[in-house]
Amino acid sequence: MKAGNYLCLFSLIFPLFLLPSAASATKYVELEDLAQAAKAYLEKQVNQQSHYSSKKYVSIKSHTIDSRLKLKQCDKPLTFTHNQNTKISGTTSVKVHCSSPFPWAIYTKHLVSIKKSVLVINKNLPKGHIVTDTDINYSTKNIRTLRNGYISDKSFVLGSQLKRPVREGQPIYSHQLEPIELIKKGDKVNISAKVGSLTVVTSGTALDNGRKGEQIDVKNLRSSRIIRTKIIGASSVEVIL
Repeated sequence: MKAGNYLCLFSLIFPLFLLPSAASATKYVELEDLAQAAKAYLEKQVNQQSHYSSKKYVSIKSHTIDSRLKLKQCDKPLTFTHNQNTKISGTTSVKVHCSSPFPWAIYTKHLVSIKKSVLVINKNLPKGHIVTDTDINYSTKNIRTLRNGYISDKSFVLGSQLKRPVREGQPIYSHQLEPIELIKKGDKVNISAKVGSLTVVTSGTALDNGRKGEQIDVKNLRSSRIIRTKIIGASSVEVIL
């Protein structure tokens, strides 16, 4: 082959080496960015869940995505979803989906730790004890260790009576509490009855124990009649008409 022909052939082939290969031209998703985007999605979902509405401390650790995975870049925004039927806590999966131009989906895993400040008993207390401010403290707990009914608001606890003994350091749950008995059998009570715009008050004797809102029988001391009443306060009942 003549030198001129070699030169011509070289001029045709050499530019091919300068062109990027199909593999090098393909753009892939940065896996670390993908994991962080899924984490941000979870953080937003936790903040929107009503049962976590009060003050909380959220920690989310994302599992590393296998670096061998090659996901082509999406030309549309990625979509993120999770199981809507369960609370976000503990190991949680997020599905990340790309719809175009090369559809793919991947599940990313995250360890979600949610802590809240809840009320705990600061000393051993017996059944029937009336809870006061000196009996309780706030403590930060991982909600995964708590049962339903834990309490963060003192107003739901103070003045309530314990249904069973509670040990020091235990969280307080709503099922452990009940309103105190405002009236006991034999107590003298004020009986009120509304007649039109007027309220008539007379005296009576309670025939049952009861808490606010409960119904008890009361004996009218003037007429000796037995009246069905509703407890409205300490030593106070209202006739049920």
